[in-house]
Amino acid sequence: MNLNKYTEKAQEAIFQAQSLASEYNHSQIEPEHLLLALVQQTDGVVPQIAQKLGTHPHTLQQELEQDLARRPKVYGATTQVGLSRDLQAVLNLAEQEAGRMRDEYVSTEHLLIALTDKTAGDAAIFLTSQGITRDAILRALTGIRGSQRVTTPTPESTYQALEKYGRDMTQLARQGKLDPVIGRDEEIRRVVQVLSRRTKNNPVLIFRPEFLNRIDEIIVFHSLSMEDLVRIVDIQLERLRGLLAERKISLELTEPAKWLLAEKGHDPVYGARPLKRTIQRELQDPLALRILEGEFKDGEAVVVDVRDGELTFGK
Repeated sequence: MNLNKYTEKAQEAIFQAQSLASEYNHSQIEPEHLLLALVQQTDGVVPQIAQKLGTHPHTLQQELEQDLARRPKVYGATTQVGLSRDLQAVLNLAEQEAGRMRDEYVSTEHLLIALTDKTAGDAAIFLTSQGITRDAILRALTGIRGSQRVTTPTPESTYQALEKYGRDMTQLARQGKLDPVIGRDEEIRRVVQVLSRRTKNNPVLIFRPEFLNRIDEIIVFHSLSMEDLVRIVDIQLERLRGLLAERKISLELTEPAKWLLAEKGHDPVYGARPLKRTIQRELQDPLALRILEGEFKDGEAVVVDVRDGELTFGK
């Protein structure tokens, strides 16, 4: 399993599944833990799919929680929670599903599709009983992501963008919710004329001289210094620390470690934009694998330093 090829939401679901297994005192992370973690992502794709298929996510969550609570528990300070064979098979299927859909990252919908396969065991039986099958998921996805492919670690922000960030003016007009426009007949005709063109429209902002004359200050943006980049690293790390806090795992980076991330994440053209991806690749993903393998346990502290130009992880 290469977490570099999983979206942020997919990674969060895997981490949450591990937390759930620990909370229920289970010895392994099962497909049902992963399914519950996916359903709990209120801003994720899986709850949207469930709703489109006529199933309320809260109902799924309640039934999964009851099922997990009935399962045998294992107690002991030395107990390590690892991936079960069934869950490993599910993750492999999800990666194959992403390949079939020509997606570059394994997303939460791929995990859900994989959970409907018989290799997922009880999770697949449960989903089928709720009418959530592979074919049904694919039909629901057409209304959520359309023909879009998963090409970034955060694809959910691009799904249903018009519904999230736009207003359906035609629908509002049908509902009588648009205020009348009085005295702007010529402007309205011009707008309709522009929007009716068959060729591409490129809007241009033109400022009147009287507006430009009112500008009394010009702000010059300088290139980011290394100190600025290190501060941005600290800000980006807060999100990762928030995820680890659920496991009561603390994260500390030495100054050389922060400077290394800042250097690798800086681009002369794009500035600090690649920094988030660098932190995920160099820090978050390797740390996640170490946690899954039991190298770091709940309640422990992780100290990240630098050796021979690479990050090291210690306690």
